[in-house]
Amino acid sequence: MAGVRLCQVRKHFGRTEVIRGVDLDIADGEFVVFVGPSGCGKSTLLRLIAGLEEVSSGAVLIAGKDVTEAPPKARGIAMVFQSYALYPHMTVYQNMAFGLELSGARNAEIRARVERGAEMLRIGELLERKPRELSGGQRQRVAIGRAIVREPKVFLFDEPLSNLDAALRVQTRVEIARLHAKTGTTAIYVTHDQVEAMTLADRIVLLNEGRIEQVGAPLDLYHRPANLFVAGFIGSPRMNLLPATVATIEAGRPSLRLPGGYEIALPAGPGELEAGASVTLGVRPEHLGLTQGTGGFGGPVELVEELGESHNVYVRLARDHLMTVRGEGAASSRVGERVRIDLPPGAVHLFDAAGKALRRAAPAG
Repeated sequence: MAGVRLCQVRKHFGRTEVIRGVDLDIADGEFVVFVGPSGCGKSTLLRLIAGLEEVSSGAVLIAGKDVTEAPPKARGIAMVFQSYALYPHMTVYQNMAFGLELSGARNAEIRARVERGAEMLRIGELLERKPRELSGGQRQRVAIGRAIVREPKVFLFDEPLSNLDAALRVQTRVEIARLHAKTGTTAIYVTHDQVEAMTLADRIVLLNEGRIEQVGAPLDLYHRPANLFVAGFIGSPRMNLLPATVATIEAGRPSLRLPGGYEIALPAGPGELEAGASVTLGVRPEHLGLTQGTGGFGGPVELVEELGESHNVYVRLARDHLMTVRGEGAASSRVGERVRIDLPPGAVHLFDAAGKALRRAAPAG
């Protein structure tokens, strides 16, 4: 087994606490993605697991062994960084083999491992080239290959695709997913890119200010956010969030008053809701619809984004609130046109004054 366990891990830089008591269990063979805004501590947490930073308090366990005080080379990990860090004077083969040579592996074993890794990453024809002769995507695959040949217990990826253009990011993301499916090695991956997190992860760990906000499968975080931070961070375009007041509650069915005086009745509500309470209503852009007209909940169209397969329409509401509506194909709405927004009660999320989820909409379909 090569799972990873973090037990009340904390990290201080001087008086500044950047990791604040993180508890996390990562199962053997799991692909876990750390995601969050800049400065949330995701890369620092990865470096604590790798042994590149010292833990201020708490414990790091890999494969059931406490490695909190162990050096990186004794942890059974291999790390892929944002920068390729290839030796420019060495061939691809030499770059991939170098770590094995330092460890004293036999030449036959080194060649077998390098050729096997090159085949997995489809870079066998590049083994005699030097880094300057490679594209960015090829260099990153070599960097990944250098980690593969070590046959680690755990792969650690620190934003490995950040230096690639959009097309190469997609291609290399597919390669990483394929690699994990083949090897089954535990992987921890840091990114700020939601698409990478949603498409690669078995589970996402969403961090904020050194704390875990929510851990779960990608669609759990998307459809059932635990709080306002998760709701606003996961999803692009982000979830629409509006201040609301509980106007009435009849037979367990709350009626909410929204900006502009519009009211919406929910089919059911959490038991802790009380009339007069301030809440936040959330709804995903793809769950909204548009019709032309001036009555009801809506306002003027401020911006239309055409994306080809889909579109985003931004509608300015009363009290200066902007709503995003996502639809398929080309948009029929135009800038300046007044529209009504169809807000299905069953798609609504509710959050209390502290930001905690009260009611989570059921996944569509």
